[in-house]
Amino acid sequence: MKRIIYQCLFFALLGLFSCNSDSNTKGSDFDELYAMAQDLENRNKPQVANVIYGNLLKNYPDHAKADELKSKMGTQSPAQIIENLKQTRLENPDQYGINRTEAFKFVDACEAYAASAPDDPKTPEYLFDAAEIAKLLKTYDKALSIYDKLITDYPDYQKTPSALFIKAFTLENELGRMEEAKEAYELFLERYPNNDFADDAQFSLENLGKSPEEVLKAIEEKNKLNQ
Repeated sequence: MKRIIYQCLFFALLGLFSCNSDSNTKGSDFDELYAMAQDLENRNKPQVANVIYGNLLKNYPDHAKADELKSKMGTQSPAQIIENLKQTRLENPDQYGINRTEAFKFVDACEAYAASAPDDPKTPEYLFDAAEIAKLLKTYDKALSIYDKLITDYPDYQKTPSALFIKAFTLENELGRMEEAKEAYELFLERYPNNDFADDAQFSLENLGKSPEEVLKAIEEKNKLNQ
């Protein structure tokens, strides 16, 4: 099921396909992913395409196109491509300390990995890293969509609580979408009442929409009561 969800999300992002839940067959999985990788190649995104080609070769080693996939892949595995992009995103950085071109490639490659290998143990870590980079790039809606993937499909991943808290924080402080932030903070407290961020979530919830001056005043009044 995760494979279909990620394909739909990634295909929709690229405007390649309309998704149909009836296409849950290995043949359609391969064909759609292969077509997406070809389109990425045509869009001059060979590294992202190779992430998909590599995972297709791993998942379908006996497919009729296996030799073709090997010829397209080059020498790097999907994981090696992502690790390499993790390094190049720091080379020749801009004023914010990141190479934006390479960083966007990194985000795309991580999402391509998730679309083509949703059950791989590395996938949630790649998604979390991609969301953090998307947030650094100030592509907040992209970051939120990736956090949502983690929250929905990887609830047992160790960093999913952090993903939910960061989602709420981003909605509140970067986008000013207070009602959505409120819902996210409440969900965090419901799911993770004993998490290290629980106090921060409760504080944020109690002070949602207040100015810094109002928050400071509330803290001072609370301290007076505790004296």
